[in-house]
Amino acid sequence: MFEYTINTFESLLVTVVLYNLCRRKRTERIKYFIAFCFFLFQFSFITGINHFSMTESVFEFIELLVSFTYVSLISTDSVAYKFFICAIPYNVIGIENTIQNTTVSYILFHKIDYYLLAERYRIINVLISQLIHVVLFYFIIRIVNRIELTIKDRDYYLLGFIFYICNFMTICFETLGYHFENQDLFMLLGIYSIVMFIILIVYLFVSIYRHSTTETKQQIELDILRSQQASSRKLLDAQSDLYQLRHDMKHFIQALKNPDIIQSPNTINNMISQYEELVKNVPVPITTLSPAINHVLNIKREEAIRKGIDFAVSLNITHDIDMEDSDLYLLISNLLDNAVEHIGMLKHIRVEMSDVGKMFRIKISNSIDHPVLDEKGNFISTGKDPEHGYGIKTVEDIISRYNGYIAYNDENGELMVSIMIN
Repeated sequence: MFEYTINTFESLLVTVVLYNLCRRKRTERIKYFIAFCFFLFQFSFITGINHFSMTESVFEFIELLVSFTYVSLISTDSVAYKFFICAIPYNVIGIENTIQNTTVSYILFHKIDYYLLAERYRIINVLISQLIHVVLFYFIIRIVNRIELTIKDRDYYLLGFIFYICNFMTICFETLGYHFENQDLFMLLGIYSIVMFIILIVYLFVSIYRHSTTETKQQIELDILRSQQASSRKLLDAQSDLYQLRHDMKHFIQALKNPDIIQSPNTINNMISQYEELVKNVPVPITTLSPAINHVLNIKREEAIRKGIDFAVSLNITHDIDMEDSDLYLLISNLLDNAVEHIGMLKHIRVEMSDVGKMFRIKISNSIDHPVLDEKGNFISTGKDPEHGYGIKTVEDIISRYNGYIAYNDENGELMVSIMIN
């Protein structure tokens, strides 16, 4: 009776887990009938296997095939996602059972013997195992359902294959605990499974890296577009302010002709101070042929002004720059980030960009309080600011990718970074 109860509970658990992992379920009520049919199959399959074996072993792949059919009938999710979620419940059950049985067996008997464990502690061991399954499935359902839908099908397939490989490895490990005659063959297959697992993990890492890089580029392009819109609005506002300033200057000049005002220096000084403040508060957006340069220079100039840094720009860009906007943005932003973060007491930054023949030249200098380069021209590492090293590494990687040249020089209280790119 205990076996039937456990089989019923486990079959119901797998059915409910797969049902809840499906995101886009069909609206028809027939999905409940399909779920019930799957539950009956699951119960019958487990019960039938248990009559001649304590483990499902390779027969578990039949469950995986039927599970895929089940979720395909009740869900309209992509094939890749359904392939991925079908491996989850059996993987959790297999891995948890293997870890628990192996650990408990070794602790109690100082050897791995599943038959001995089942003979002495089967009921309590199985009850604890099922309780752990419920807790694990609860959190897994919550985590999986929070995963963004932007994951590519390729990644779901890779994750699915990784889970299936893990599932097969638990089957291989089970043969040790049950001391099957063909356990040597399963161990050999387990070793090959580990190799396959590592290869799939590497492929998944590469896929995620490429996906992350693409998203970063898209985000930079979106930021640049928004910056262009903001710059256009600021340009119109600045134009309006300049017209107003021009109008006020006419009155100021006429007022200076007034003998009474000329004889009152305080009044003149107050008026001059007002106009100086107006001029400072009318920053005209930087506009060049490159949207990426416009975006990063406008942002960094505003940041420098907030920090009280004198930020001067000299630009003479007459040709399109043969670089991706995302790379150009990362290059200049990292250089300016380093300049702002390591500014000296004089607090000034100079940015020069120009065309030199067929080359594009960037020169950025900032005040420093002490030498930052060693005799070989490399940055002196203090170990206190690892991000500085990452920024320089990013800059040098981009320069290398475009067959460019970079040089550093610090003299007369200034650090100068010069870059030439084809």
